[in-house]
Amino acid sequence: MKRLFLLLLILAVVACKKTAPTAPATSTTPTTSTTPTTPTTPKETAIKTTTIALQLAGVSPENLGTALDRSIPGTIHYVQNNEENLIIAPTLFYSEPLIPSIHLKRKNNEWTYIANYPEAAMGCGRDSKLLDNNGTVVFADHGIEPSQVTWPFGNILIAKTNGEKLTWTTISKERGFYHSIATGDVNSDGLTDLVGLHMGTKGTWADNLHTYLQKNDGKFEENRNLISYNNWLGAYGAGAVLIANILGDARPEIIRADYRVFPAYPSKRYSFAIFSFSSTTGKYEFVKTPGVFGFASTQFGVTSMKAVDLDKDGDLDIVLAYEGDQTNGVEIWTNNGNGDYVYSNQRLEYKFNELQFREFEIADVNDDGWQDIVLNGWGGNLFKVDQNKGEVLLNNLVWKNANGTFERINTPNRVILGQMPTYMKAFIVSNKLKFIGIRGTSDGKLIINDISPVF
Repeated sequence: MKRLFLLLLILAVVACKKTAPTAPATSTTPTTSTTPTTPTTPKETAIKTTTIALQLAGVSPENLGTALDRSIPGTIHYVQNNEENLIIAPTLFYSEPLIPSIHLKRKNNEWTYIANYPEAAMGCGRDSKLLDNNGTVVFADHGIEPSQVTWPFGNILIAKTNGEKLTWTTISKERGFYHSIATGDVNSDGLTDLVGLHMGTKGTWADNLHTYLQKNDGKFEENRNLISYNNWLGAYGAGAVLIANILGDARPEIIRADYRVFPAYPSKRYSFAIFSFSSTTGKYEFVKTPGVFGFASTQFGVTSMKAVDLDKDGDLDIVLAYEGDQTNGVEIWTNNGNGDYVYSNQRLEYKFNELQFREFEIADVNDDGWQDIVLNGWGGNLFKVDQNKGEVLLNNLVWKNANGTFERINTPNRVILGQMPTYMKAFIVSNKLKFIGIRGTSDGKLIINDISPVF
């Protein structure tokens, strides 16, 4: 993940005009301006660009612009009370200060700044998930990665929508390198629980999977005994975690995806490992892994994963996004109905100069009843065609599902945004695909491109 943010920093330095503003003494209400819709091809694609001038206490405009550019994994969109919300967790990634999280709402068809939250300043908001339909969001923060000192690591935080504002709670007691977060009811009490995956911890909880059980009062309590490693194969690295009922039994499974081979543990690579609840031991036990990755064993490993029925056979298949030294991609594993997964030989892979992403979304982008894969792109000449004009090709961010077989969309969906976004994330709003492009500027402005494409 270091390469991702280093390249974003280079992009921000090249694209932004350098200034030397000073940090304001106090937070003030930002100003908002909206540009007219830009002509696009195809004409059905709707675009709205909003520019918000931000001022955060103790944060220089230049640092703020850089941190906004690096916020791709820490940005989440959700709808609560029929109102669109956007939470952005900016990060400098390699250094302090930590930047407060930013909350916006869509009012009268305009993105409007609501507040910033110093109590939710994250080193790097690496992953986020919705906990319910009431505007409750959980963030996995892996902390900054300073080069000269011991990494401070991050926490697991929860943001709850409370009227116009957010209230924040930190539920983790020990700091960890939280790279992924999963949600699901793992103890069958009707409440949504959490499993955080870390790549290193500063406390005593050395296992990769950290379980937090929700109580009746809405609070979360750590449980270090729910997952057993007695049957586990060895000390593997891990990059992503998922909770999904893939075996068709009474409880969902916990799926942990591989990341990196460590010299101290030269064990055989695997793709993902399945932990299932045992009524005998009362714990989640390792039960199976389908084998090694479809992609080369020299790649780093999985950065995100999802379970979805891609071939419409009634069971959940698994989609993995992975990264390597000079490549990234997506591959599909199909389920035979019993949780026996087979690599499908369907893989979409790009070199970094072609297209860069680490996360993806699942959506039926053309209303044909088949779930497609949409990439959250942030770099590459197949996506960003012309930096000067802000010209992007949206079709290269979609891997179309044609009756269970995936293919690229060859018809260009070309959009000119005027100013190139640093990254673009896909969200599903009212069952329709929306791209939100984010860019920070050196004078502290947040530029939001709201794009509703038609494929």
